[in-house]
Amino acid sequence: IADYAISYSKTNIIDLQGNVVVTTHDGNVLTSDQLYFDRKKEWIFTNVPVTFKSGQDIIHGNGFDSNRNFTNAEVLEVTGIFTVEE
Repeated sequence: IADYAISYSKTNIIDLQGNVVVTTHDGNVLTSDQLYFDRKKEWIFTNVPVTFKSGQDIIHGNGFDSNRNFTNAEVLEVTGIFTVEE
């Protein structure tokens, strides 16, 4: 989900902007103000602040890289990790 997206046909990149929220099939949630999706490489990335909720952890950082399945998701320049007890 995003406020809007721009699709660049020459580079096969989609630029998602504004209140970006990505939820994976297993319930992980990535939020950011901007996120790119490379359709050719099937790669998700950004260099702006992100929050990644995975299981009991909430990870804040200044960038994100992952394949489309989030099997090798990496929050870059981590600024905080919080474990949430419910």
